[in-house]
Amino acid sequence: MKMFQRASVRAGLNVAHTQGFNPRPRMSLPLPRSVGVEADGELFAFVVEFEGDDAALCELESKIEASLSAELTEGCTISSVGTVRGGKTPQADCASYCLTIARQYRTDELENRIRDLLNAETVVVRRAGSKGSPAKELDVRRFVKSVETGDRGVSVECRITSAGSIRTEEILELLGLKPEWLEGPVKRTSVKWRQG
Repeated sequence: MKMFQRASVRAGLNVAHTQGFNPRPRMSLPLPRSVGVEADGELFAFVVEFEGDDAALCELESKIEASLSAELTEGCTISSVGTVRGGKTPQADCASYCLTIARQYRTDELENRIRDLLNAETVVVRRAGSKGSPAKELDVRRFVKSVETGDRGVSVECRITSAGSIRTEEILELLGLKPEWLEGPVKRTSVKWRQG
């Protein structure tokens, strides 16, 4: 967030700010990654003050991409820029993750756990409470859209709703996988965003 805040100032973008005593730029990561999770791409959203027609909006998109790209740190690139009128933050619908598992742990037991997970009507996990609140039990089956094995491991597609989603550490636990059995970090490979 700090990198984009600084880059947008250097790029001269007219980013909108919150009101009040301590105004902040209206920027967000609509679906931030968990600690230790990699991503092939992330959506960064910010509100710019703009007046004009659709042609001027297309021109603004090109200007934002060029000026912001020039100010980002090495290794960070912008793949595309899109605009939505009205300043609404995009909402994620589902996300896909790749778990690259060492060969010796890709066993029949893993296949059985995947089958049991997909065939279950309910899958209850216990989540620790935050800031002193008690732990709670939550049925996460509704959040698991698909689980498939491949050449290098497992891909999981998760639904994201207003009630939340399943966490990557819960996926590992349900599949009986230990973090040290992975050949690299969990990677979020794609996100589908709700239209409108």
